[in-house]
Parts: sequence; C-alpha cells; structure tokens
Amino acid sequence: MRSIAIESDPIESIAMKKALLVGINDYQCMPALRGCVNDARLMGALVSEQFLFAEGEIRTLLDGEAHFDSLYRELQWLFSNSGEPEEDTLFFYYSGHGYIYEDRDGDERDGLDEVLCAVDYRFDVGSGPDEWRHENGVLDDELRRLVEGLHPSTRVEIVVDSCHSGGMFDFERGPVACQGRLPGNVVVWSASRELEVAKENHGEDVDHAGETYGAFTQVLHELVSGKRAPVSRRQMFSALREEMKRRGHGQAPVLFCPDILERQPFLCFS
Repeated sequence: MRSIAIESDPIESIAMKKALLVGINDYQCMPALRGCVNDARLMGALVSEQFLFAEGEIRTLLDGEAHFDSLYRELQWLFSNSGEPEEDTLFFYYSGHGYIYEDRDGDERDGLDEVLCAVDYRFDVGSGPDEWRHENGVLDDELRRLVEGLHPSTRVEIVVDSCHSGGMFDFERGPVACQGRLPGNVVVWSASRELEVAKENHGEDVDHAGETYGAFTQVLHELVSGKRAPVSRRQMFSALREEMKRRGHGQAPVLFCPDILERQPFLCFS
C-alpha cells in the first residue's frame, strides 16, 4: 500500500498477546459490504508480522463465521485474563455494519445505543420506537462490561471500522477523547464520529488495484506498517485525520486514549 512517510521496525514481543479480528461483507438481512473481509485479513497480517502475536493467539471471524453466538464466544475468549494479567495485551478489530438506535435503559449520555452487527443481525422497526426489535448485535454496553471486567493492568487496543463507531464508548466530544467510560489501559480507534457513516475505498489503492478496503482501515494500516521510528498515537491520529481529509473521505476518525498512552506507539503501553 501507499506509504505515508512514517516507518518502523517490528515491535518486540510481549509475554501474553491475544487478538480477535472480525470482517463481515455478506450479511443475511443487511446490505452487503465489499471491503470488510479484506480489512480483517490486512490487520491480522499486521499484528502477526509486525507486532509478533503468536498464530495460536490470533482468531479471525469472516462473513458466515461471525454469527452472533460465535462472535460473542470469541469476545469472551479475548477479554479474559491469563494467569499473569499484568502481561496481557489484547487487540480487537471489527469491520462491518454499525448501527445506532434510541437508548431504552437510560445509561447513555447521548441517548443512543451503538451496536456492532453480527452476520445474522436483524432489525425490525415494527410500528414505532417502542416496538423496535434488534437481534444478534453486540451492544456498546456489553463491550464496556467485558472490558471493565479485565484486570486493571490489562492493556487493550480496539479498532472499529463501522458507521457510528465514535459513540461506542460514550466518549467526550473532541478529536482525542480521554474522558470515556473505560479503564486507564484501554485505547480505542473509531472510523467515524457517532452520527457519521464509514466509507469504503472501492479499489483506489495503488498496490491493491481493484480490491476494496475500508477507507479508515486502509489509511491506518499505511501509517502503522510504514513507520521508520516509533510514532506516538497522538502523532499518528493527527496524520490519520489529515490523510482522510486529503483523500476526501468525509468522515472524521475518533481516538479514545488516556494521556499517558498518547505518547506511546500503536499497540505499545510502556
């Protein structure tokens, strides 16, 4: 892929690393997407080759493999600690449909629930908001519960390339949000703001002509894989937003990152 001018050597291995990558193009009851499976494979290769995650600790769900039951089971596997939780580094990547709808239990500051859609996600509007039915999606409430249940020293990096993903953890507004409802060792990259859609590039990349990727994932991957020296998350986020704007994608990525971790490179916590 096209380089954006910041490069680096592979990151040294950490004792315990686990990764879950999900990419869904062919939904049962929603419009098909084109680049999500490519996205998940691309990011899977990145964590394996550059960040040295062991093959046995990387799990991938693509298209029909990502039924709700399987997705939730793998999320439980990912967000569970080993015997030495202070050494755990967890990476979750999702590319697919994201959805928002009115919060019913009053726990959302913005009045909206966000959901990551499994391949069998279903949505029925009924005759009005009181009859809306959602099945087989992972709510932001549930993701928060899984993350908050980890040992406090566990290190977590989450990347979500879906519509409305900037609202997944109720972040404060702003280009870098540090007041979300998450523990201190958690970093979340989102493809768009809460009320924005996330776009695909439809084969615009020079090195992968004719192949489709998520616009956000493509630029993020170029930045992470092309570094020469470790670059802080804040620097990378600034470059990411500038490049997305330069390419005219019309979406503004969001980063949740505690102050102390802004100065560290992607997937680094010390």
